[in-house]
Amino acid sequence: MGNYYFPPLTPLLMREGLLSHLETREHGSKEILKMLKHGNLDLALLGSLTPLKEVGLKTTELAEYPFKIITSKSHPLATKENIDFTTLKNEHFIVPDTEFFHEQAFKQICHLAHFRPQVIYRTADIHVIKAMVAENLGIAYLTSLAITPEDNIHSISVTSPLKQSFRLSAVTRSTELLTAPKQALWELLTTKKGDK
Repeated sequence: MGNYYFPPLTPLLMREGLLSHLETREHGSKEILKMLKHGNLDLALLGSLTPLKEVGLKTTELAEYPFKIITSKSHPLATKENIDFTTLKNEHFIVPDTEFFHEQAFKQICHLAHFRPQVIYRTADIHVIKAMVAENLGIAYLTSLAITPEDNIHSISVTSPLKQSFRLSAVTRSTELLTAPKQALWELLTTKKGDK
């Protein structure tokens, strides 16, 4: 998310005079949620698989990005636009490590597809996953937010057994009194949600 959603916002944050007020942290959404709940962060962009509803938190969903299968452009599946995940049981998968919601989504869909995936590599680096897929070393299950035209890969929509999405939300504690710059950031994020 930090590599794909946040960078296009930085020019706007600069123009609004907010960038210099930010102290950013990059972790998986699970860790960021813990930090927010413990008061180590005031605002956060969080990813989830379902609408984020946590006691004590104020959330606004900003966007929803479907999960896709990615393959190299030379992979036999690269001719497909849609796929049933159950047909992928003999494929080799390259997957994000446990800090990302991708892994939770991947486990859920594999369970519903009734197969144990052949995972050949795990990494926290999404760029490495996409590079390995582009080299036809395996396929991956990623949110469309992480897929760009420059990746030199083919993406396929998953039709069943489950259509999962990565949901991006702006989150703060319900009791947090935001400073003027933080309030301006909150408003910028939550009012720009239709633009993404």
